[in-house]
Amino acid sequence: GLPQALPVLLVSGAQDAVGEMGEGVKKLADYYRAQGMKEVELVLFEKSRHEFLNERDNREKKWATLLDFFDKICAEKD
Repeated sequence: GLPQALPVLLVSGAQDAVGEMGEGVKKLADYYRAQGMKEVELVLFEKSRHEFLNERDNREKKWATLLDFFDKICAEKD
């Protein structure tokens, strides 16, 4: 399994059929947490599908979500 201290960010469009309209992604987050992973974040973007970063709607917010997560992880490593 994955290390319990590994930070995980799960991001998906809420209308993504591959992620079962968010339900599959929620199940994955719950699974990771049940395995003892301490830092599991889940973000579902409403009205977005599978390639949510390529959609024009809220593009800045989507990229900011990813960059904020990476910034936080890098700051924890310093």
